[in-house]
Order: sequence, then C-alpha cells, then structure tokens
Amino acid sequence: QKAALYFWKHKYLYLMLLPAILYYIIFCYVPMYGVTIAFKDFNPMLGIWKSPWAGTEMFQKLFGMEKFYSVFWNTIRISLIRLIFGFPFPIIIALLLNELRLGKVKRVIQTAIYIPNFISWVVLGGILTSLLSMDSGIVNGVIKALGFAPIGFLTDEKYFVGTMVVSMIWKTFGWNTIIYLAAITGIDPQLYEAATVDGANRWQKLLHITLPCIRSIIIVVLITRIGGLMQAGFEQIFVLYHPGVYGTADIIDTYVYRALMQQNDVGMASAAGFYQSIVGFILVLTANMIVRKVSPDDAMFYGRRGGNVLMSREKPKKIKVSVGSRIFDTVNLIFLILLGLTTFYPFWDCLVVSFSSLKSYLATNIHLWPDEWSFEGYAYMLKSFDLWRSYANSIFITVVGTLINMLITTMAAYVLSKKDLKGQRFFMFLAVFTMMFTGGIIPTYIVVKDLHLMNSLWAMILPSAVNTYNLIILRNFFLELPMELEEAALLDGCTEIGVLFRIMLPISKPALTTVTLFYAVDHWNDFFSAIMYINKKEAWPLQLFLRSMLFQNDAAYSSGGESLFLLGQPMKMAAVMLAIIPIMCAYPFFQKYFTAGMTAGAVKG
Repeated sequence: QKAALYFWKHKYLYLMLLPAILYYIIFCYVPMYGVTIAFKDFNPMLGIWKSPWAGTEMFQKLFGMEKFYSVFWNTIRISLIRLIFGFPFPIIIALLLNELRLGKVKRVIQTAIYIPNFISWVVLGGILTSLLSMDSGIVNGVIKALGFAPIGFLTDEKYFVGTMVVSMIWKTFGWNTIIYLAAITGIDPQLYEAATVDGANRWQKLLHITLPCIRSIIIVVLITRIGGLMQAGFEQIFVLYHPGVYGTADIIDTYVYRALMQQNDVGMASAAGFYQSIVGFILVLTANMIVRKVSPDDAMFYGRRGGNVLMSREKPKKIKVSVGSRIFDTVNLIFLILLGLTTFYPFWDCLVVSFSSLKSYLATNIHLWPDEWSFEGYAYMLKSFDLWRSYANSIFITVVGTLINMLITTMAAYVLSKKDLKGQRFFMFLAVFTMMFTGGIIPTYIVVKDLHLMNSLWAMILPSAVNTYNLIILRNFFLELPMELEEAALLDGCTEIGVLFRIMLPISKPALTTVTLFYAVDHWNDFFSAIMYINKKEAWPLQLFLRSMLFQNDAAYSSGGESLFLLGQPMKMAAVMLAIIPIMCAYPFFQKYFTAGMTAGAVKG
C-alpha cells in the first residue's frame, strides 16, 4: 500500500520515464535475448523462440575458420593503433588550446577542428578519395614533386590501415578535445595563482594542477576506449574498403555484415557479434577494476566521488608574463593555426573542386582556387530527382527523429536527476549497462524486422530514440540547477511535468541546444541504419544516395583504373558540398551554446 501511494504521488515522474523504459526494453534488452541465436540452429520461419538449440556448434564453426582469426587480429590491431595515437592527441591539443591567450583566434581554431566530427563518413570518404587520388590529389602531388612515386593510400594494403587511423584521428580529435577543455574550464584559477606565487612554471602547473584535476575525465574516456577495442570503426572502413584490402582491413563488424547480407549465415554472424560484445564487456570491467585498485576515486563504476575538477567561475588575475612564456605562446599559436588550417583544408579543397571544370581539376594537384570556374556539377546535381528525394527523406528523419529524441531524453534525464526517487539508481543502471553490452547487429536487425519497420523511415528513427551519452549530459545538467526553483513551483501547485516544461527547460538552453545538435547531426549522417534497414531506393536517405554516387565505380577503383573513378569528380564534390551545407549553416547558431552545454554535462561526476 505504501508503494502504491508513493507511486501515485510521483506518478507524473514515472509517466515521463515510461517512454525511455519502453525504448530500452524493446531496442536494447530484447536484442540482448537475441544473442541466444548464437546457440541455436536459427530458422527464420520458426523464429528465435522455436528454433532448436545447437549448443556451441556455431562457435566451433566460427573458431574453426581461419578467416575469423584474420578478422579478429585486424580488429584488435586497428583499434590498438587508434588508441595509442588517437587517445593522447586530443589531450595535448586541449592543453595547448587552454594556454592560448587570444580568445577570438582560439574560437576560430576550435571551430575548424570541430567541423570534421559533424560530417558523415560517406562525405569524408568522398573528400579523402579526392585528396589522396594518385592522379590529382594534393598528397600525391606533393610526393611526386619531391621525386617519389605516387602512393595508393586507399588501394594498397600496406598503407590502407595507416590511412584509416590518421583519418579517424582527424575526424574525432576535435570532439574529444572539447571534452577535456570542458573539464579544464572548471579548474579553480586560484590554484594556478597560488602555484605562481610559489614559483611554479607552466610545466609544473601542468603536471601538478591541470592533469590531476582532469585525471578522472581522462580515465573515464580511456576505459570507454578500451571497451571499444572490438569496434574498429565500421562506417569508416565499410565506406572506403574493397576486396583488394580485405586482408588487412576486414574487421569483425564488416565480416558480420557480409555474413548476414551476402551469405545469410545468421547463426555464425550472431556468434561473432556475441563474442565481440562479451570481449568488449570484459575489457571495460577489467580496466575499471584496475583503476579501482590504483585510484578508487577515478573509477568509472563505484568510484567514491565524481572527479577532481574544482568548479569556480572567478576570473584569474593578470600575472606578468616572462620571455620564455611569450616564446611558448608564439610557437603554440603558430602550431595551432597550422593545425586548424590543416584540419579545414580538405573542406576547402572540396569546395574548390566542386566549382572547377574537370579539365582544370586534372591539371593540378593543389586546389587553392578554381583555375577554370564551372557550375556544371551543381547544375547537374540540382536537376537530380534522386538527390531531392533523398534530401526530403533525410530532412524528415532528422526533424522528426530529433523531436522524438529530445522529448524522450529530456523527460528521462529530468526524472533520473531525482536522486531520492525510488528506482532511480536501478533505471540509471539499466541505461548505462547498454553502453557496455549490446545484443549486436543480428538480434537488433531481427527486432526491427519483426516490428515491420524494414524499408520504412521509422527504422532510422525509433531504434535510436535515446542516446545514453546524451541522456547523461542532460541529467548532469539538471543536477546542477537550483532545487529552490522546483520546490517553489511545486508549492504553487505545479505538477512535475509543468516544472520541467515551464521552469527547467527555459533555463537549460545550453545543454538542450548541445544535445539537439548531437541528435540532429547523428540522424543527418546516419549511414549504418540505412544500409541495414533500407533496401527500397524510394526510401534512401541522403547518405545512401551519396555513397551510391561517390563510390559507384568500385570495380574500376579496386582494379587500379582510378582514372575511371575520377570521372566527374567535380560533380561528386558538388554533391558532397550540398550534403554539408545544412550542417555548416546550422552550426554557427548552435556554437555559442555548445561549449557551455558540454561543460555542464561533462565535468560533473
């Protein structure tokens, strides 16, 4: 009776949490049961429940294949290289950006390095093929100018993995940088002032103040990266690889996809996916256990406190700058400007090529300005019915999907910020657990199919209705809001739903805008869901249309006939620019809230 009375008293909170609970059950936990397919002789006519058990037969078949060990090694090798080089790089850049004294220059550089993160791998794949072209790419142009033979970065097995790692770092380091910058922003300036008075130099402040204060954030990111060692980047590799590089680039995800779509071997593909999830889950728990032994306060789970960041909004006092500091500032400024230009140049190259004629494009490797202006690429693309249809599909997916995302995520985040609410810790665990363990590609595919969502735009909306990371960002933001506002509204007779929509949301613009941008970009760039669930050309989103157009000459590409692949490259870059324009137009409006939203959501334990 007490439980019923308590539930009735807080019925609006549980009601707001219900859509998120249904999402996690249907699209996260039901697929987890689907991992039993790996232990069954699956028959689509009988379904998961009635298919006969096969024990470990599928695993024996999987581990008995020489191909699997090659795929497993490729996955681990690519992930380890990305971890070794990609993990420390954004930390270094965040530290250097934090030392930059020119505010306007700092914001411009930040914008330049963030942009790649908001662009899909399909679009970036098209840009990379232009930059790395053996005939007209700037990279091979420099190599040939130095007297060396051109290199097939995307066609030669020796260079393909390195190209994937470098391009992944280029795309993601800006996003990871802002996480660390958000943590650094929360460090109390008085700590640095006290250290300066004690005679500490910049290096000593870095070692004894900055790094210790952001240590918990670094460790959490490291643990999640270790847990992701079994995911080597499906979309990136799938967009750019071909049979000629399968020997070094075929990973577990691409192997599972081909086993499902081409060979229809559901059982073995499920076994591979289950093995992948289990290993990733064990890696996360092992890494967290080691951290708990070494530094319990910084553990991702069961840590004693949230982190070492000391929040303060006081402005630091001006301190006399030494000659050595001025030299460092100059070198740091030059390096960061070059980094920003290097990060932004591929997009400039794409823009220049899109306005160039094919003749002028093939005549030079370095495209700083169109030698011969041409609008034929844009004229052709704007006449394409398929382009406009895919554009309309992507707009629908992005607008409707983001609205659903924000409604469900906001309500759930608000409820889960109530630490005294019964069941809050349990529901929070259910959400966070899905970040460590998933049912895999095959069970999720079967759930979507059984719900009759195949070849429907809803297949790209409902299975991604909640992103747990975005949920955590919003929850942490709500935790920082003053409780007095909510208590006053409740005393005035407002319900919890009214408190959320009338009080909390109007003062939560930074976090709401940030999460809205994340969701919208994810929907606009979603390629994986499209290739899994959309077969009808009429339902193609923009990313599927772009891949069909940008990489339609895969046969010529893999056989070395790259001149055929380059045919119409200005037209393809025009299509790429048309896909980028919505993101480029939206980003400036969101930017002023972006860092504030990330700061509020990232530094709180």
